[in-house]
Amino acid sequence: MSSVSQRRRQRAVAARLLLSLHVDGNLDDPQIWNWDAVDRLPMWCLDEATRRREVQLVCGALLLSPEIRFWIKQPLLLGLQQLLGPAVFVQVIEHADVMELPREPLSGLMKQSAIDLPTAGVVELESLLMAAGSTVLNATVHESLPRDTLVASLGQGIGNITESAAIALLDAAIALLQASQEEEAVA
Repeated sequence: MSSVSQRRRQRAVAARLLLSLHVDGNLDDPQIWNWDAVDRLPMWCLDEATRRREVQLVCGALLLSPEIRFWIKQPLLLGLQQLLGPAVFVQVIEHADVMELPREPLSGLMKQSAIDLPTAGVVELESLLMAAGSTVLNATVHESLPRDTLVASLGQGIGNITESAAIALLDAAIALLQASQEEEAVA
């Protein structure tokens, strides 16, 4: 799909959503929403909750992938595979270095999560990935947009990353999800 078509599609989806929110009386500060604002709106903001959760999990896994690829505990790896799905799990593990994604310092992220990895189960892993994914998605929201409103559903993040790193991670997450869905469709 060309960038012009994609932009028009995003504008149409955003316009329908904004109009629906406005009609229901749930659109705070409607004056800020012009075409420039709509064009700066990350597409994940327009996704259904299930898709947004999936994108957030994969963004978190990609952000933490330099750490994840060194995990050796079988329960952690199985839990991660359960959360991401087999195809995405393999891509995250096998291609963490190959993807050449921008990396931010990870030293404090694991500590900030307050999750004890040696005893972590699937619930704790999901919490870790969602928090890391929240950090990524939060950083993709342009400063001119109502950040608090747009990121309210993401939950608490851990650490900070640059906008450019976040956009690269988001693009990689979407590409991984798309590739895994195409593989499943063929199988």
